[in-house]
Amino acid sequence: MNDTEFARVKREYEQDGVSIIRAALTAEEIRNAQAAVDGVLGAKDLPPGNGWDYDVEKGRFFMGMFLWMIDAGLRRTVLDSALPSIAARLLGARKVNLFYDQLFVKEPGTESPTPWHQDQPYWAVDGEQVMSFWIALDPVTRESGAVEYIRGSHKWSRRFQPKSFAGPNKYTINPELETIPDFDAERDRHSFVSHDMAPGDVIAFHGLTVHGSGGNLTRSQRRRGYAVRYTGDDVTFRPRPENFKLPRDPGIRAGDPMDSDLFPVVYRA
Repeated sequence: MNDTEFARVKREYEQDGVSIIRAALTAEEIRNAQAAVDGVLGAKDLPPGNGWDYDVEKGRFFMGMFLWMIDAGLRRTVLDSALPSIAARLLGARKVNLFYDQLFVKEPGTESPTPWHQDQPYWAVDGEQVMSFWIALDPVTRESGAVEYIRGSHKWSRRFQPKSFAGPNKYTINPELETIPDFDAERDRHSFVSHDMAPGDVIAFHGLTVHGSGGNLTRSQRRRGYAVRYTGDDVTFRPRPENFKLPRDPGIRAGDPMDSDLFPVVYRA
């Protein structure tokens, strides 16, 4: 990514809370990640919280988290690719920690949408330098379930209550958080952005940017999306009752920097 292209990405990330980076990963890195994901999908024993069919009425949906801890190929993707250094430049951070990775696979004919949400209220973090990369491992179109983002929503000073994507809600209600509005009914009030993507394209977005996606309505195109979350200098560990459950205790206390075996430092200036 040359300086002109990076300036465009950083400007959009800061103003809109979302920007696309074309061909952010090399062809070899994408082949490695695709093979690693296929290995995970074929594994018989996965950690709790990983698996197929999250209350999907039609089709198949896989969601997995902290997969870098169990797969060497994905570990190379999150630790050794260009992603940590790109995160540092976008965040303006001298230190970057890996927070976690997350895999979303929607097989053809999977009608279940991913509802509108912000990521950060689900997470045990405080700070502004919180971001994700959403990596396309297959061609992605609106029909196959491209993610849609609301421009500038990271600047709203609003935080929305976490909610399960399907089935009964498993998240503790925090009365200080808002119930997420029906943004489909407010389309005339907001600016939305979505991108068709090729394998290796990456979307960078802020932890408070509102986003969601439709189902995969294609007949033959799988949609493998791999998200990697990073944090910068100003982020501290701050667990709350409504946050999702971590796979283990990271060994740090509320208010501490993220540095730990669970959230390793992946970049330092």
